[in-house]
Amino acid sequence: MAFVLVVDDDWAFRTAACRVLRGAGHTAQEAVDGAHALKLIALSSPDIVVTDMLMPEQDGIELIRTVKQHFPAVRILAISGRGAFADFDILKLADMVGADATLAKPLDGDELLEAVSGLAG
Repeated sequence: MAFVLVVDDDWAFRTAACRVLRGAGHTAQEAVDGAHALKLIALSSPDIVVTDMLMPEQDGIELIRTVKQHFPAVRILAISGRGAFADFDILKLADMVGADATLAKPLDGDELLEAVSGLAG
């Protein structure tokens, strides 16, 4: 089982994702944005970060770049409810900056668990 950090400014999504992950035997922790996530990553060393792309304080792109630079062993699952942002696919951008996998919202618990299991190896 993996230790997963769920980063999303949407409390309902964050809580539901952690409940699904814990129900499947994973350890799950929550962060409200990228800045909060980086503090937690430095303290707790998660295996996987599940991050939303558009958040206040520090967005998913900045978070992915920083994690890949300073914590290269951490796997990243990028998620977003907005497929295209000004004619640019935000999840393609996540891939370009180092996300290991991407999923579009809305997503169900099975999709989340399958993606996390794939990243956990």
